[in-house]
Amino acid sequence: MKDFFKVCLCAAFVCLLLAGICNAQNITARIIDLPGSFNRDLQQVSRDDEGFIWFSTNEGLWRFDGTDVKLFDYKKLKLPQNTAAGLLYCYDRFLLYYYNDVLRVYNKVTDECHVYYLHSWLTNINKAPGSGLLFFTRNGQAWHFTTEKLLERSFDITTYTGWDNGGMIDKSIIDANGDIYVFQHGRVGRIEKSTVKWGSLNHIESGKSSKSFALVSTVAISSGYIAAHYQNSNVVIYNKQTMTPVYEYDGGEIACCLTINDKIVLIEHTEIKKSDYPQAPFFKAYKGLLPELSGVSSVLPVNNENNFLICTSGGLVEITQQRSENKYNRQATLVAFFRNKSIRSIFRVKNDLYVGTYSGFYKCSYDSIRLISTQIVFTIKPEDEHTLLLAIEGGAGFLLYDVNTGRFIDIPNPKRNHNYYITALYYDERRDYWLGGDFKALHKLQYKSGKWSEEIILDDSLLGTIRQIKSIRGNLYVAAQNGLSRLGPKNALQKIYPKTDLLRVYCMQEVPDGIWLGTHGNGLIKIDDNGNILQQIGFNDGLAGSFVYSLTMMGNLMVAGTSNGVSVFNMSTGIQPLPIKGNDSLLGLSTAECNHSAIFYDSAFQQVILGGVKGLLFVDSKDYINYSGSNNKGLVLSYLKTGGHETISAEADLFAYAKDEIIIKPEDINVTLKFASPGSTGQPEGLFRIRGLSDKWQRIKTNQEINLYALPPGTYTLEARLPSAINNSEWFSKTMIVEPAFYQTFLFKVMIGLCVLAIIYLLWRSKVNKIEKELQLRTTIASDLHDDIGSTLNSISVYTEVAGQQLKTDTAKTAALLTNMGVASRGMIDKMNDIVWAINPKNDDFENVLERMQFFAAELLSGKNMLLKFEVDDKIKRSKFSMHQRKNIYLIYKEAVNNAYKYSGGTTVRVQIMKDNNSLEMIITDNGGGFRSEGKNGGGNGLANMKNRAKELGGRLNITAATTGTIVHLHLRLK
Repeated sequence: MKDFFKVCLCAAFVCLLLAGICNAQNITARIIDLPGSFNRDLQQVSRDDEGFIWFSTNEGLWRFDGTDVKLFDYKKLKLPQNTAAGLLYCYDRFLLYYYNDVLRVYNKVTDECHVYYLHSWLTNINKAPGSGLLFFTRNGQAWHFTTEKLLERSFDITTYTGWDNGGMIDKSIIDANGDIYVFQHGRVGRIEKSTVKWGSLNHIESGKSSKSFALVSTVAISSGYIAAHYQNSNVVIYNKQTMTPVYEYDGGEIACCLTINDKIVLIEHTEIKKSDYPQAPFFKAYKGLLPELSGVSSVLPVNNENNFLICTSGGLVEITQQRSENKYNRQATLVAFFRNKSIRSIFRVKNDLYVGTYSGFYKCSYDSIRLISTQIVFTIKPEDEHTLLLAIEGGAGFLLYDVNTGRFIDIPNPKRNHNYYITALYYDERRDYWLGGDFKALHKLQYKSGKWSEEIILDDSLLGTIRQIKSIRGNLYVAAQNGLSRLGPKNALQKIYPKTDLLRVYCMQEVPDGIWLGTHGNGLIKIDDNGNILQQIGFNDGLAGSFVYSLTMMGNLMVAGTSNGVSVFNMSTGIQPLPIKGNDSLLGLSTAECNHSAIFYDSAFQQVILGGVKGLLFVDSKDYINYSGSNNKGLVLSYLKTGGHETISAEADLFAYAKDEIIIKPEDINVTLKFASPGSTGQPEGLFRIRGLSDKWQRIKTNQEINLYALPPGTYTLEARLPSAINNSEWFSKTMIVEPAFYQTFLFKVMIGLCVLAIIYLLWRSKVNKIEKELQLRTTIASDLHDDIGSTLNSISVYTEVAGQQLKTDTAKTAALLTNMGVASRGMIDKMNDIVWAINPKNDDFENVLERMQFFAAELLSGKNMLLKFEVDDKIKRSKFSMHQRKNIYLIYKEAVNNAYKYSGGTTVRVQIMKDNNSLEMIITDNGGGFRSEGKNGGGNGLANMKNRAKELGGRLNITAATTGTIVHLHLRLK
């Protein structure tokens, strides 16, 4: 009886296990689309908190942001670029990189690298109980890593009771309860306080047994079992409690082992014959999931325990759990079959889905997908429970299909030689007939007296191609190429929107307070029944594309098919855009262009099925139940590059997003930004702005760079978001400081201001000096005129008076007095001429001065037949002198020549004027008998005047008198 009871318990246990296996959820694998050169020889992989994927190859360490791969500079890790990582792990703001018994910890925020010498091989990295990371080196040393203290020694397992001296750790793993398990040469041990408790290797219940163990490659743990996959493809399943092996198998090509939904999962490289496939209740195996799963080098759990990244020799693979419901398995099958087929129409009858494409009309049952017609079906509507009315391209435009018999029934064409292209269908229940729309006409289709009849009730070229016919609040609306119209009595058309312009309207959706229109290029427009605009939704408001081809409601959700994929809006909170949720393999290509009319609300399964140019897309209402916000990380700054006027730095700053502030140096004229959505698959577009420059959102593509040039200095806020992220808590936001160049600083502006003031002052001072010099010159001229003219006039007055007195008594004296008066008058005229000549601007050229000097001397000396030798250096002719200098030089010269003429008694006067070492040298020499300066012929005040004039010029005048002649030498330093 006891034995029977044991057998029953064992049978029940096995049944439960088998039931668990039967209900286990399926998994899918997809290759992550890296650039071609990276889809091989991947060694280690990790994913950081932003969603960026890091992986290593023989060429270096790389980061993938969803569209672009960038090389990480190994100099930051103090390593050569071609170093291959032994382990790679992203944790918080740190990047942990293990190579050759050394762990390098790089801080992405501070750009610091901490180096730790472990002196032994690092086995693997686990999340520690509580917080931080816990890992072992092969020599038994445990290490604890936290963001506050970084790396610290935790404990030494070799000092624990039960440790086998000389043993080495192969791998470690920590379960959900925080229990630590270690692997050593085929056996498993659990750390309990200061003791290591080992399991036995003696009990193998099934499978092919092998006693040779290699190093552990991957491990997995569930609530009841532990799996170890060894490098020789041997797999051992251990009882978690007793740590004894319960299953061992070494006959398959096992790639790795995982834990999914608390189940051990084995992934095999290739298909294995069923006769070789092991049967055991301890795990679920997947065969031939992907041929590329050969050469697995690392396995990384992502986000949760049901999602993994796997590095293989064929590329980077993501393993994802599928939902177990038949509905989702069927969705996956349909998505796979119709991928890259352009969908035109969708409809469900009971359990069969009918799909119209450009390659034909398909019937999709649970167990098959069949092409039932090559006709292009634009729209599908139910005529009755077993008959579908199909709007087709060509022929009569209409076709009936009996879903029970699979038979097609033609409807007569009233114009036999004319092909119709019916793009819209509507059933008028009140009048019991169908309306079909084509390029410009409305067709009436009616079944009476056992036969179908068709007639055109409206033909108006102003309509354009009809896209949808729908009854809204008792009125019949027609959405067409030229806008939205309402069908009135006697089929008269009334244009509703736009009133005057033309705008293509593809679809419409009734809501209690208006009508939403899907338009060509203007997004979603909400109007009232009179065509007045109430609201408009565009890309910046969360709409995927500006061309809206289809609309439908699903409860409180409005689903729109656009030129850039599907959009979902929560209508219970106004109109709140929601992110597309669900597994991408089931969603299909959620960002591919949708097709007009290819939309169907499947009420039986509470889902909307959309068709696009690349296949089918499913939007499930269950994904949006109790939606309280987006878990999407949204857009993030992928990298930043800067450069000067001509070049951009090849090195990208991969951690600009992690810095407190983005600093742009003055020399960084060119700035390149790239945003990415690494945590969201299939988000090709987003929005960004730089507040401080503009508050307007700019549309961007996540696979393209943004180039900025010559940003003005200042403090800005860089913001980016996905179109559906209306709440700013889901935005990327970072302060960006553009530092000014020195010439843009306040100090430079102050200096410039001071310089301007100084220049203004100098100009003012120069003008004042000029005025003062002019006043001085005027004073001098006035003084000269006063002295010369006054004395001359006084002499003339005296001569006149004396002459008057002696006119009658002494004729000879009177004549002499008159002669003196003439001489004085002529002298005064000469002096006046000299003054006028000196101030004339035409005589600024010194060559004119030299000509006057030569003319004066030649004319004067000819009175006594004295010879003039006038020698001038050509250099001095090009010299410039001020009016004051010209006047004084000329008067000194004139006085010297006058003295030679009057007093020397010589026959020759030699004049030498030259430029020597930037100095004027003027030498006047005669061959007379000389003179005594204080004597009778000393020249009176003339010599003193000459010296005074030389002093005014800042020069030096030397007069040398001898029996052989007189030398007058003027030396003037030129500026």
